[in-house]
Amino acid sequence: MVSGRLLRILLSRIGLVLAILLVTVGATAAGSMLTPKRYVASTVMLIDIPSKDPVLGGSVYLQGTIRGYLASQVELIESQRVAKRVIDDLGLTQDPLLIRQWAQTTEGTGELEEWIRARLASGLTVEPEREAAVIKLYYEDIDPELAARIANGFAAAYVNATLDLTTEPARNYAQLFETQVDDYRARLSAARQRLWEYQQRTGIVTGEERNDIVSTRLQELSSQLVRLEAEALASASRLDALRDSSRDTMPEIVGNAMLASIRTEIARAQGRLEEQSASLGDRHPQTLAIRSELQALRQRYAAELGRVRASIAAAAALDQQRVELTRVALERQKAEVLEMKQQRDQLAALQREVDEAQQGLELMTQRSTQTDLEARMRLSNVSILSGASIPSSPSRPKPLLNIVVGSALGLMLGMLAAITLEKVQRPIRDADDLMQVSGVPILAVLSHADSRRPQRLIGRTGPHVAALPPVGAD
Repeated sequence: MVSGRLLRILLSRIGLVLAILLVTVGATAAGSMLTPKRYVASTVMLIDIPSKDPVLGGSVYLQGTIRGYLASQVELIESQRVAKRVIDDLGLTQDPLLIRQWAQTTEGTGELEEWIRARLASGLTVEPEREAAVIKLYYEDIDPELAARIANGFAAAYVNATLDLTTEPARNYAQLFETQVDDYRARLSAARQRLWEYQQRTGIVTGEERNDIVSTRLQELSSQLVRLEAEALASASRLDALRDSSRDTMPEIVGNAMLASIRTEIARAQGRLEEQSASLGDRHPQTLAIRSELQALRQRYAAELGRVRASIAAAAALDQQRVELTRVALERQKAEVLEMKQQRDQLAALQREVDEAQQGLELMTQRSTQTDLEARMRLSNVSILSGASIPSSPSRPKPLLNIVVGSALGLMLGMLAAITLEKVQRPIRDADDLMQVSGVPILAVLSHADSRRPQRLIGRTGPHVAALPPVGAD
């Protein structure tokens, strides 16, 4: 119902629809013919994303960061740095066509290079591939040869920019590391000088052999002191035993031949004295002589015992003196060991300074060599798979496509205009239109029929009426 009515409306306004369609198609065709032709030149570049550092071998980029790396490369291509290099490499500021266009567009105001840079940015399109490390570069311009030159210029400038971004920091770091190498070389020299002066002052070369000798001597003195103290204690015990009543049982006295001989003689004299006293009496001259001899023997025994006592006392004193001397030597040896330990610690500290300076020098030398190598390497990770060629056909405008789109647009505009006009100037074409306009119910619909058969009034259920005769009939 609605589609049939819409069709009737369009057929009644077919002239308006066709007029709008023709005007739209004509305008589209004229615009396509008058619009300057624009050409697109493209180039494809393959990015070798580094996964490992070429010198140190460490990981640089993970698999998840490839998309981010490509996005950063797109930003680099679209940067002013690359655009300026393109302008300088191609000499665009000296191009007569661009100078003329700049003068016509800006009337000679502003800087030519800024205008060219803005134009390059407006015509440049960079698209990274989703599944591969590939970047496609497009440049659009009204001049096909200039479009190809600029597309290739952007590719070459991008390659050079990646080289500069790699080598410039390396050159800066190489200078820094060279300064650090000189600094660590001076540190190493100073540390070695301090170590040599300390060795000359203390007489220590390595310290290991001397330390072993000093430690061995300390152990020997400790053992000797223990032994001498034991001997001194034994001598003191023997000296004290001489003052007791049991001194006759001491080994020094029992084993003394002189004392044993005197004791034998005393025993014999004592026996004779007893015999003479019993037979001759105590006053007899022989008894007195034997008693005098006995007294002399006892004095000899006491004198010999005193010599033994003096000998034991001298031995005890000597042992005590040896103990004191050994104790003093032990304390001196301990001080020497402590001093040796301090010297060894100081020597080890100086040696550590030398080792640290040596390690720092080696590390800085390695880094300096690495950065110098990186600064000298002119290897880019960008490869141009296909350079831009001069396009043979324009990318836009496309007349056929524009006419098709214009036709569709004109048809839609014509239909919209017809419907709008139908709303504004609504004619009466059927009973529904009449009822909406008059607001009065429709009782019957009389059709123009040649048949004489009775026709129903409203719809299919009304009463039959005779058909009206044709117009002009009698």
